[in-house]
Formats: sequence, C-alpha cells, structure tokens
Amino acid sequence: MRRFYLLIYMAVFASLLSSCVKEEFEYGCTEVEEGLPAHVVLNYKVQRRDVVTRAAQSSQYEYRVENIYVFIFDGAGQRHYNHLFTNDFNPNNGVASANGTLQLETQSLNNATIVGIANVTTETTSTAYSVTKENLDAIMTLSELKQFVMPLSENDRESLGRSALFMMTGYAKDGDDNTTVTIPGTEGNTPATLDCTLELERTDAKVTFKVISEPAEASWTNFSFTPKLWSIHEVPQQTLLLPAETGDADGEDCTYFDSTPLQFEELTEDETTNLTTGGSFVFYMPENRKTPKKQAENYAQRDDSNTTTEGIDSGKEGQEYVNTDFAYANDHSTYAVLTGTVSYMDGTRAVNAEVRYIIHLGNASDANPNDYDTKCNVHYTYTVRVRGVNDIVVEVEQDTEVRPGHEGDVVYSSNRIFEFDSHYDRQLITINSDLVSDEMTWSVNTPFSSGIHQAGEPTVEPSLGDYKWIKFAINSDYDTPSDKYVKYPGDQNYAGGDNKPSGYYAHPENARLLDVQQLVERLKADKKAGTLTGTVAITAFVDENLYITHPLTGEKPTKGDGHLVLWKEMVDKDDRQLHIVTEGAQYSPDGNSSLVNSLYTFKQKAIRTVFNVENEDLETAWGLESVMETGRLLPGNVSWGTSPNNGRANTISWLATGSLQWTQVLYTENDMEHALRGNYNRAAYACLMRNRDLNGNNIIEANEVRWYLAAIDQLTDIYIGEYALDADSRLYPGASAVLDLKKNEGYENQNGAGTPCWHYASSSADGSNPWVFWSEEGASRGSYGESNGDNRNGSYYAYRCIRNLGLPLEKPEEEPEDLIDCNPNSDGTYTIDLSKLNPKALRGYSDNERELAEHDERDADNLPRVRFEVDDETRNADGAEPRYTTSLDNWTDHFMNADSWITYQDAPNACPDGYRIPNQRELLIMSTRMPPAAWQSYKGYWASSKATYMCRTGFSMNGQYHYTNLREGFMWSAQNDVFTLQNDRGNTGYVRCVRDLQ
Repeated sequence: MRRFYLLIYMAVFASLLSSCVKEEFEYGCTEVEEGLPAHVVLNYKVQRRDVVTRAAQSSQYEYRVENIYVFIFDGAGQRHYNHLFTNDFNPNNGVASANGTLQLETQSLNNATIVGIANVTTETTSTAYSVTKENLDAIMTLSELKQFVMPLSENDRESLGRSALFMMTGYAKDGDDNTTVTIPGTEGNTPATLDCTLELERTDAKVTFKVISEPAEASWTNFSFTPKLWSIHEVPQQTLLLPAETGDADGEDCTYFDSTPLQFEELTEDETTNLTTGGSFVFYMPENRKTPKKQAENYAQRDDSNTTTEGIDSGKEGQEYVNTDFAYANDHSTYAVLTGTVSYMDGTRAVNAEVRYIIHLGNASDANPNDYDTKCNVHYTYTVRVRGVNDIVVEVEQDTEVRPGHEGDVVYSSNRIFEFDSHYDRQLITINSDLVSDEMTWSVNTPFSSGIHQAGEPTVEPSLGDYKWIKFAINSDYDTPSDKYVKYPGDQNYAGGDNKPSGYYAHPENARLLDVQQLVERLKADKKAGTLTGTVAITAFVDENLYITHPLTGEKPTKGDGHLVLWKEMVDKDDRQLHIVTEGAQYSPDGNSSLVNSLYTFKQKAIRTVFNVENEDLETAWGLESVMETGRLLPGNVSWGTSPNNGRANTISWLATGSLQWTQVLYTENDMEHALRGNYNRAAYACLMRNRDLNGNNIIEANEVRWYLAAIDQLTDIYIGEYALDADSRLYPGASAVLDLKKNEGYENQNGAGTPCWHYASSSADGSNPWVFWSEEGASRGSYGESNGDNRNGSYYAYRCIRNLGLPLEKPEEEPEDLIDCNPNSDGTYTIDLSKLNPKALRGYSDNERELAEHDERDADNLPRVRFEVDDETRNADGAEPRYTTSLDNWTDHFMNADSWITYQDAPNACPDGYRIPNQRELLIMSTRMPPAAWQSYKGYWASSKATYMCRTGFSMNGQYHYTNLREGFMWSAQNDVFTLQNDRGNTGYVRCVRDLQ
C-alpha cells in the first residue's frame, strides 16, 4: 500500500503568497484583478478503474457523465458561481462522456475553489442518490457543501447494486494537485483554458471478493471450498456529498442496513478434480470510515467478538447465530459474512465443515489492524484464501496476513460423509463390530435440534427430538444380502410407531425399521449378547427433507384452507446432519460452532425454491432438488401430461395407474444412477426414484408421487428465479460441464466440439413427446422434434424433479400459488407483482426511470424489480404504433415499421418518459402472465396477427459455438407464443415498454 507524505514549510509558503502580486513567478503562482468578465474553459475527467463480474457495470456506465453542477467559491468560501451543465449545453462539447470541457461565463477570481457534482437528479438523469438542482442551488458556502448529506434514494435504500449511472463529485486541481486555482479575466470572444482539471470521482466504493482454496497441508487431498451465501452488514444509507478530510463520512443521524444474503456470482472449479474451489462477487456501497471501539493489537483480533451471547443476530437466512457483539470494531463498521462448505481427505479421515467467515472491510494489515475504512472511488479487492478448518488468509490489495478466527460446524469421519439431496434416498453402510462400544452414541443438527445424545442414556433429550428422519434396516433381519438394499417395508414397519412389538430385533419375522437411537442400542445389545461379530450391513432410508408434523411437538400446523406451513421452516436452510459417533463431540456454548468425530455422517440438503419464504401471505409453493443425480435420459411418453404448469397432475397420470408396481420400474440392488429398469429408463419415470413406497404394498399410488417431473412453465419459472438457487440447482450447468456430461454419456456432437446445448424434457405433452426447454438460451422453448431434429442436443434430455410445498397430498389437482401476480389497470397498463419471488432473484436497485445498461442474460440487469408496470401501447424504435400493409404482395408479414433487436439497443424515443425497454426476464414474465387479450391483433389484407416483441437483453454466447449468425438478442412472438433468439438481423418486431414501480 502506498503512502504519501506532504511537508509544508509555512515560512516559505507565506513568503510566496506575499510575493504574488499580479506577476507570474517560476512556481506558477499568479494573482489577477478580480471582478473582470471571464469566459473560460474548464477541462474535466473521470478517475477510471477496471470492472469485473456479473453485478459490476461496464466502464461506459460506471464513468458516464450526463450533467455536471459546477460551484466556484472564493477564498473566504462564499459562493461565487454556480451552474448546472446538461448534455445539451454545448452540442460540440457535450458532457455525456467520461472526459470533456465546460465553458463558464463568470468573473475573474483569486484563490478560487471549483467543485463539480456529476449526474445530479433531473427529469432525465438519476442515480442511486437523491441530489437535485434545487438542493444545490440553496448552498451558499463551501462549508455548507462539505456538510451536505446525500441519502440513497427511496428505491435504493437497501441496495448494493447500481443502475446505468453513478453519482460523482470532485475538485478542480492543477498539475501539483492543488485545489486553489486562479480564474483570469478574458477579452474578446476567445475563451481562456484554466490551468486545472475538474477530477470527478465516484462517490461509491466498489468491492470485489474472491475466495480461493489453498490447503494448509500438502498431504490433504480432494480439497474444496463450495461457497453458499454472502451478505454485507452495517452499510450506510447516506454519505457526505464531498469526502470528509478527516473523521466519519456519514454525517449525522445515519441509518444502516444489512443486505439480503445472496449466492456467489461466479464459482471456480479445479480442472483436474472438478471440485469447487471458490467463487467471487462484487458490490457497491457508500464510503464508511469508523473509529474502532478499542485498538486491536494484531490482525487476528480484528474481527473478534465478545464471548457473551448478547448481540447475537438470529434474523438472517442461512447465517443464524452470528455473534455481532464485536470487541474491537465499531458497531457500524461494515463487514461481510461468507458461508460455505470446506471438505477434504486427511489421510483416511474425511473432513467436512460448514463454515461462516466474518470479515470487516478496510485496508488493514498486522502493522495497522485498526483500519476499517471503505473510501469512495476506491476499488477494493479482497482475496480470501480458505486453508482448512482452522484458518483463512485475507489479502486486501497487497497486504496479506493470517486470520484464524471463524465459526463453523466441523465433522471428522473415520468412514464416509454421505451427502444426500432433499428427496427420499437410501444408502448401504457397514459397521465393524470392533467399533461398537458403550461410548457409541449419535448427534444431530437440524433447524429444530442441535446437540449430542448422552451415551448410554435410554431416554432421548426432548431438545434432540428431530432425529427420526433416517430409518435403518439391518439387512440380515430382512434376509437381504449385504451387498443389496433392503426393499422399503413401509412406514408402519418402523418400531417407533403406534404398533411397537417387543423383541423385534431378535427374530427376522419381527424385523423392524430402527431410528438412530434404536440402532445404536441394538448394536450394543447384540455385541453384549455375543451375536454381533465381523461387520453388519445396514440399509439407511433417508426421508425427504420436508416436515408435515413438527418433530418436537407432534403438532401438524396448518393455515388457510388446510395448507401445511412447516415447509417454510425447512426450505433453503443449511444441510441437516445426523452422525453416528464413536469418539468425542462438542458444541460451543453459544451454538455457533461444533466439532464431531463420527463413524458415519449423513448430510441432507434442503429443498431449494424460487419462492419468497419470508412473504407472510404466501401459503403454498413448490421447490426442487439441487442436482440431477443421473445422466441425461430419453424423454419417454408423456402424452397424458395435459397441463403446462401442473407437473404433479401430469406425472400422476401415467405413474399412479393402480397397477404399476414399484419393482416394475425400479431395481432394489442398484444405486440411483442405474435404478430404472429397461424401458422405464426414461425422464418420464426418473422422479419416481425420489419417492418411496410408503405403505410397502409395491403399488405406485397418487399420494406416494410427491416428487414429480416439472411442467414446462415450471421450468420457465426456475429460470426466472434462478439467482435464488445455488449454482448446482440452476438449469444450465455451464458449457464445460455440458461437454463433460455429454462425453460421459458417449454423446457425439455432430455440429462440432463446444456446442453448449442442454435441453430439458418436461411433463407437458406436445403430442406424445414433451415440450422442451432450451436452458442454454435462458428460457427458449420448443417441441421435441425441433430440439432433437438438428442433432445439437441429441436424443438424451436433462430433467428436473419438483415438490409441492404446503399442499395436502390427497389433492393432486390443486396447484400451488402462482409465483407472479399480474393485475390489469383501468388505463390499459398492467402491474406485475413479484413479491412472491425470492428476493435473491430480484434486481436490488431501481432503473431510476432510465434505460438499463447494455447487458446479457447472465447479468444482474436482467433481473426484474419487485414491482413493475407494463405500458398499454406497442411501439417501434421511434415510439410509433405498428403499421400494417394491405398489399396483396405481402402474404405473411403485415407489419411495415418493425425494427430489429439491435435497433432497440439505441432507441431513445421508443418509450414514453419514465418507461424503458424490458429486459429478457421481464418480457418472459409478460409473455407468460399477461392474458392473450393484452396483446393486440393487427389486421392486414389477408389475415390478422399479433406482433413480435423485442427486449433489451443480449445473448452471451452470440458468435460462439453454433450461434454464429448474429443471434444477438431475445424476442417473443405473441402470435405463436414462442420465446427464442433472433435468427438474424432480418427478424424485426416492436416493444412493450415497462417501468419500475419500487
């Protein structure tokens, strides 16, 4: 980190000042006669920095200037001049760029201070901050300007993102970096160029986090860090307009906010192992410069919390129980919380840790651990090196130090750590009788229970009551070989049910499913009786990670029309865990950390959802599994799937026929990858593997089909809300993963290496075949024949299994609430309400009544705001309504003034004031939610038809792979209800404009 020192020799400085009388000296000091007419040119420039990652805006927007308010103050700090320059002030030297000139009509002045404020809020210009011309017109002194507090605007009060324009301020400086300048008088019409430049700086800081895996020991293998969520806490909601020379930057009465936890924007993988090794994200924030409570002696103390539990924050999703009672840092110093999973092999011992890292911002080092400052117009890059379960390394620019303190749940397993998805599953384990002792016990960690059962205690502690979600079947009890799974015998076979037999473990005819407490006691009893020798094979049946009955109280809470409510306690949470323990285990007093040494560990992911669990009015929804656990499959016959949005009803129609048996479809001796039999090895039947024969009668019944094949509209909604999901759960796995999976399936691409096709089969029928979702294009859809016919995807399809949430199982026809509400207004406009959509999938910043920045489908600008309005008119690039021809020569195209996608990317007159061209997701929402009557038909000579509509969003793979013919952006045909890419610039259409409402 560079440091600059300024030495001021007061005697010499005073001598120079006294000598500067209307003469120019070698030091460049000039004094002029004041009050003369001065027609002068002021150069301005924007201090530039690089940009990276999905949420960062490109430099053309980060440093774009559309207006500049200029102040000149005299030597006493009184206002001498003020004026707002807009981009139409001087057509030849306009200010809609990062560099330029301004022409000022003022009077000559000595010892002047020139200040510029760029992108002041006007009818056509707005940023995340609220600063108007009227605000600035009222300022009469430099002191007032320095004390002016700039709040975040109402729609950006809790935003870490920025739209297409940034607030900037700065001083005019000469070549020696002095802010005191001279304004000479001028004669005639030729302006004089001032010997200084107005240097504008972004008022926001920009922060990039990069997380990297770096094992502390060379002997560790399969080392990975999989990021989960990040959030930023104690972010100021205002800042001083001009940077404070010393002290705090907030001004008085500042309030602060904590951001919504978000997924990492980018994940990195090891090219050799394909393990996730880290990730990155970026955000913007006002500057924050706080004095710490007390001085830390070294870097390791910097983020320490007091040992008491006071101040524990339990309100943030995915980051519960973070102790924020900091010992050294100021309570309002900004900090990040990162969560993730560290895993590796330490010899034969598996290590797995769910970790939380607290990292205060600031350019600190061991030499200066008390720098918590985040300053304006600085791009901070934090490189976080995860080295294991004991420490991390944080690099801020060039300063690197060890930071050992963090919280987490660490598991050391002498055998395996099994990781399950959120649906029903099973696993075969073996336990050596030598490891069974009186000290054997178990521990659990779920949203309802966390702790270790006391070994030898026959009664389970009430607080640990959520342990029955895995049932164990000892293979020998069921006359099942040790290398095969026991066939699930039915829920009624569980020994903890109402019909509990005695002596169940001694006789095969009385075989019963056991929970973990019963299993441990059974193993101990058998060893004591001398009947347990060698190894014992056990089939573990894992329940789906969804509760109907509360595991501690036994209650079945409902709401509204009998809707089940416990799903909100489980979705999108941390993995639940169950450990069979042979050694010590311990939990910290505040519950923040745990250490478990296990014989076996079972971890199960939560159900993921794109719905907003925090919405109190939301009662029903649907969720999805995290990964597709098999390879791609042939689609199968879904001809009975008549619904575009009710995937469960579709799937039940061909599975629950009353005669189809579980063992007809599924093997019992194979893993999930090879579980489907013969002609049932199809996507249409694949979700049956996520279900269970709950009553053991071997007949597939409707209430047992809980996980089902997604309908086509549900696949679309997964894409709309995909940034609420972790990377594994999203529909498109990325081009490299696609190619790897295709290679594993033996698929040969007939259109050349690198084609990134990844198509999904739905449960919605297109004849006997499914409607197909093209995930590489975001949300394009088509028929099976179109997808398969060009050999880009091949014969095998991805699929996704869905689970209804909150709905009673006996009502398969009942659908969950719609993810999106669309309401018509009396003036012909429509209001789109996305308050049911997970906030992680929403654009956190407002459009500020201007066009979104140029972007592609993967960028943050392609997210919707929580509420937006759709204009009532269809318009072309000039704002005109569609015109049609009556010419007999125009058989198929009636429209005369349609424009191409590229034309709309620079079409300032297309939308009315305050409106803009929609992004891809907004157009997708409009196309799936607005009724057919909302899209006008236009009558030509031969027939009537509806128009095609364009959006603002470009295609990230345009020009790559097989997308070489200018597949630049997205379009939707209201006539054919087809959402796709433009084929070339000959495709034309119109726009339906939108605007953010909040």
